[in-house]
Formats: sequence, structure tokens, C-alpha cells
Amino acid sequence: MAKSQDYSSMTVPQLKERLRETGYSVTGKKDELVKRLKLSGLTVPELKDQLREKKLSMQGRKEDLVKRLQNGSDGGTGKKKAIRRKDPFSNVGVKCTRCRQVMSSKQELEHVNGCWFEEGDANVMLLQVKSYYCNEAYRLLLAFNIDATFKALDSVLRQVWMECCGHMSHFLINKELEQESSQSETSAEADAGNKPSANGQDWRAAILGMMSPHKEIRITSAYSSGFDLVEEEKPMTERMMKYCEGYSILYEYDMGTTTEVTVKYLGKKHLQAVGSLLFVNNILMQNVKPEVPCKKCGKLAKWIAGDYDSEYYCTKRCGETSGVETCMLLPYVNSPRSGSCGYTGRPLWM
Repeated sequence: MAKSQDYSSMTVPQLKERLRETGYSVTGKKDELVKRLKLSGLTVPELKDQLREKKLSMQGRKEDLVKRLQNGSDGGTGKKKAIRRKDPFSNVGVKCTRCRQVMSSKQELEHVNGCWFEEGDANVMLLQVKSYYCNEAYRLLLAFNIDATFKALDSVLRQVWMECCGHMSHFLINKELEQESSQSETSAEADAGNKPSANGQDWRAAILGMMSPHKEIRITSAYSSGFDLVEEEKPMTERMMKYCEGYSILYEYDMGTTTEVTVKYLGKKHLQAVGSLLFVNNILMQNVKPEVPCKKCGKLAKWIAGDYDSEYYCTKRCGETSGVETCMLLPYVNSPRSGSCGYTGRPLWM
């Protein structure tokens, strides 16, 4: 049924929603999304037949086969034995912007409560922002005034992580339905063999609403009829507190080469008075830049090629000798948007 559908007639938002339903990445341009959907509709034997024709490895789960066919390479699983390296995006530390101490991400909440907050009437809201992919390695703890709007959060995310060419952004908001979670988990377990996780993310997150195709509210500065699964659209001037408790929030920047992060409300706090320069861009804690090895020689990478299945290189020469065009290499920076569009860590007009 999926194989006969004309995906090319669908809009980019519709393609992304369909990919979220099946647990696949939503990054890339429209033709990449269409190809990924077509491949995901094939059975495992059909995928292996195509891999056999291309003389590529047929090992792995269905999502591995789809990725290998789309990339057109083994990703290091061909005749040569793959070099097994530690995942550079696991156990990435975080750094306090006040005391500059580096620690495990598991310690960030305990530390921020002692370093930034004290007893007293609440004067700020605390938000945790994480990259949707890369093992949630990219993360921020942000403090905003209690009456702050989504426009304030959008501005911070653009300044710190996202802005490259002035693309559109929006927040997709869902109510968290805890009463339905047990039924959803049961159906998720039953379908586990047919519904792969989204790049390592738990499918349960999709069941609980974070990736649900039935988005309730879209917060945006640009209204569009293309989001037919959204029940209601609101402007960026909406106050965040209205949608904090009991809601799941997904932020997307750039509807072509999309970068996604999740936003979680952690409660109201009383921020200590620590001088006139309180914090930069509302940041209390930020992840340390992941140390990714060069694909060619293993040294620390400084350049990145591609946003989906990215390749990292220590020099442009390493990238060029690996078959990457120089124009495709971008600086590797501490952001989940690294490698996407023309992102270099600062807007192109600066």
C-alpha cells in the first residue's frame, strides 16, 4: 500500500509527519524525504534484494537497511572490518555559565539549584532544551521571566543554536495524555517489530505525543495552510506559561533542512541576584562540545559534511581525499544544526 502512494504530490510538512509516524529522520530536502518514505514502505526481503544488487551489506535492522540504501554506501560495513569507536555523543558533559564548572548531564539539575537559585518567591521559569537526535547531546538549561513569550525562546534558540539564513520556525505543542499511556505502550510493544525507533529514540515518546501526527497547537510567526494536522495556530506573542504544565513541546527551525529540539518545563524558581550581568542569552547550563573523531584519521574533527548521517573531518584535506567536495564542508560547531544548510555558528549576514 505504501509503495503505490504518490509521495511526490505531498507537501514537505506532510512528508515529515509521515516519517515521524514510522520513526525515521525528517531531515533533508523533499526528494530525500520522498526516497526515505518509499524505502521505508518496502519489506526487509525487498530491501535486502536491492542491497544485494548494489553489493552492500545486508546486516542490521530495517532502519539500517533503509539508511544504507539511501546513502548508497556500507558506512564501513563492507569487506573491510569497521573500526568500532565509542559514540562521541554519549555521556557529553555540561558546563555552568556562572561558575564554569563542567559535570555530567545527570548532575546539572542538582548543580543549577545550588548555583543559580535560592529560597524565595518564584521570579523565573526553568526550561530544558535538548536536541532530538545525536543522543540528546546538545542541551541547554534556560531561565526566562514568568511572563515571557514564545518569541523570547525563539530568539534565544536562533541566536545560540539555529540562525543561518533567516528561516521560518515554529513550536508544535501537544497535551500529554497520561491516562492513555498504558494502552499506548501495550500497542507499541505489539508493533515493535514493525516500528523502528527514530535514530535511537524510544518509540514510546511518539506514542505519548511528542511525535504524534495529531498536533494540537502550532505557535508561529508565519501562518500556513500546509499544516493540516494542526488544530489551532497561535502567534509567537503567546505566553509560554500557558502551555508549560501538561504539554509536550517540539521546536523546529527551517522547514527544508529541519533542526528539531524538545522543550521541557522544569518549574518556577527564585533566581539569585548575582550582579548586572546575570546571564548571557538566558543560558544557565550548556553542553560541552562533543569531541568527534575525524572519519579519515581519527583526530578531533573541525569540519562537518551533511546534516543527515554527517561525516566529520579534522581538515578540509581529509574530507577532500574521502570524496567530499570542499563546498560541502562546514565548520563543526557546538550546535544540533551543525552541518545543516549554510550554518557556521553565526548568521550569514553577520
